[in-house]
Amino acid sequence: MFGGFLLDSLFVRILPPRLRGRVIVQDSYGDRTVAFGMAGGPYLAAALALRWPRAFARFDLAVFLDASPEVRARLGQGRDHIDTRDERTVHDTAFTERFHAFHLHGMGRRHDRLMVLDSSRRSPAEMAGEIADRLLAEHIPAGPRACPPPLPRPADIGSEGAKW
Repeated sequence: MFGGFLLDSLFVRILPPRLRGRVIVQDSYGDRTVAFGMAGGPYLAAALALRWPRAFARFDLAVFLDASPEVRARLGQGRDHIDTRDERTVHDTAFTERFHAFHLHGMGRRHDRLMVLDSSRRSPAEMAGEIADRLLAEHIPAGPRACPPPLPRPADIGSEGAKW
């Protein structure tokens, strides 16, 4: 995975995406994996990634979703498979604190802007509305020198106002 992210970072620098007026949504699996490796390790690949987070492709806006250990424990009940990170962060307070520190202050620093949303207090539509509001308010460029026109908001996403 470390090599894959380094290649991604190289390709983004050589041939950056130039999608005007579009938003690319990508899962933050790499960020979470590094934070998990440091909190449970430290493991060499995670330590190297944390040492040079800008070697990875950066995002104009990164959104980290979070929920309290109680909420994750409740959501895990009745599931056939519980994610290892969820299980550790529910039962191991010290691990949880290290994970969040490495996630937010370690890998989070590679992104231009960072939002953290508590997914237990908002519906997916509300979170999408907050993210869209922020994108529209800041006119985040879609490419290195591009400043796209405002993005249209889907009619079915409502937000009473963004709070950050």
